[in-house]
Amino acid sequence: MATLTITALQVTVLIVAAVARGATYHATASGVLWFVGAVALLTMIYASLAEVMAYRLTSEQEYIGNVPAIAIVPWFFAGSLFPISVLPKGLAIFAKILPGTHALALMRHGLTGGSADGLTAIWGAHGGAASAASFAIVAAFTVGLLLMSARVFRRSAVA
Repeated sequence: MATLTITALQVTVLIVAAVARGATYHATASGVLWFVGAVALLTMIYASLAEVMAYRLTSEQEYIGNVPAIAIVPWFFAGSLFPISVLPKGLAIFAKILPGTHALALMRHGLTGGSADGLTAIWGAHGGAASAASFAIVAAFTVGLLLMSARVFRRSAVA
């Protein structure tokens, strides 16, 4: 719960700072729900990954060395710096598998009043079906990683 609270505060500060710098949002009630859902699920994904790494890696140096590969590199493929439509075909396919790509597309869709750039790049279409499909992928990753982190935690507690 602490992770979700910290994430909520960070997202709020980022949105307020963006508005202060001139960003405009065209969010609807359903868009805000897509945004909040994507942020919450992505937070649980990264918290679960951190738990698995904390219990599986043997030293702090090993943990710190793996964080960039887990937390930073996927954002290069997710469309945060440039559209996934400009990636080479193989990397675009890889990007479409990552939960961050789907979460980022949902966040953009939610805050920009239904802008379909990310969803269209992933699914070739946009709207409720594309949003639901991306949400389902992020949810599936969340459930899988929560189960994995619970299993790793139980094994380390027993050992």
